[in-house]
Amino acid sequence: MEAPKNSSGDESENSYADISRSIECKSPAQVVPFPPMSIASHGSTIIRSPSQGLFNESGRSSIEPPSEVAIKLENVHKTYLIGTEGVAALRGVSFIVKKGEFVCILGTSGGGKTTLLNIMGTIDKPTKGHVWIFGSRIKANTRDSFLADLRTKRLAFVFQTFNLIASMTAIENVELPMLLYGKLSPSEIKTRARELLAKVGLEERTDHFPNQLSGGEQQRVTIARALANDPEILLLDEPTGDLDTKNTDIVMKILLDLNREGKTLIMVTHDVSLKSYAHKVVRVMDGKLIRQEEITEEERSSMIERHSEGKAALRTGTNVQLTSDMPRTTYRKPADYPALQPRVS
Repeated sequence: MEAPKNSSGDESENSYADISRSIECKSPAQVVPFPPMSIASHGSTIIRSPSQGLFNESGRSSIEPPSEVAIKLENVHKTYLIGTEGVAALRGVSFIVKKGEFVCILGTSGGGKTTLLNIMGTIDKPTKGHVWIFGSRIKANTRDSFLADLRTKRLAFVFQTFNLIASMTAIENVELPMLLYGKLSPSEIKTRARELLAKVGLEERTDHFPNQLSGGEQQRVTIARALANDPEILLLDEPTGDLDTKNTDIVMKILLDLNREGKTLIMVTHDVSLKSYAHKVVRVMDGKLIRQEEITEEERSSMIERHSEGKAALRTGTNVQLTSDMPRTTYRKPADYPALQPRVS
């Protein structure tokens, strides 16, 4: 029997559509490379990528990211509607984050870095494009319960503005994610929170409230809180943006140690001097990915070496080296304030 023709009398368009459908049904191992082509009668385009197989603009993909990929973005767009106008925050961003990598997203303010981080952290969803996290496709209709579970157990955030709860002490802030998870007993939660604060050098500041801590100390509490449920990925939004040089070095030392332990780090920053800590640098400008660069092992080792020569002196908040011209200096704990005594006693 003769193959049916389309309205234009051209047999090739229907045959191409049949071929593309048969290829999409095959397993990844069976996919045959096929050149890009346009199917006018079906209103879609089959796109071939050397590393990704076949994709269809309608949203279907024949190949999922390999298991070593933690996060994959392909042609991600994000447009915010302000009044009657759309403002494009991201314009076709594509890249891959592998497990155990330290990725630095570099760019100026307003370039789309934080929007990109929010999409990777499932706080926001793309207007267009494909997002995979640990092999799961994040869609517009993905259940909020699934995303919340993902953020509780496998993703964690470190914010530039800390976002600590002002009415809770440092240890209570660190305990909160574990209480939400509900896996550990109260005594286990308390023990782990103390261990995490000790890990970032704040074992003497556990009962202090955020307003009693310096900026660097608050950022370290934020990191300890992020580690509470042992996530696989840390998403860091300008973690050193509000810190001085000394505290920046301390925070970066902590992050490098976490990366050595196997944590995947994705750090957004506008500080070019921090790029050499990462394995890969993704440069973003005006919502577009303009360049990716791999940091050589030599360059990265040189940057890390100064942190490896000795353990960084983590501030505990108490300076025991008092000089003779400071006779009236005293140091107080939360229990020294009558209003706080019922809370910390």
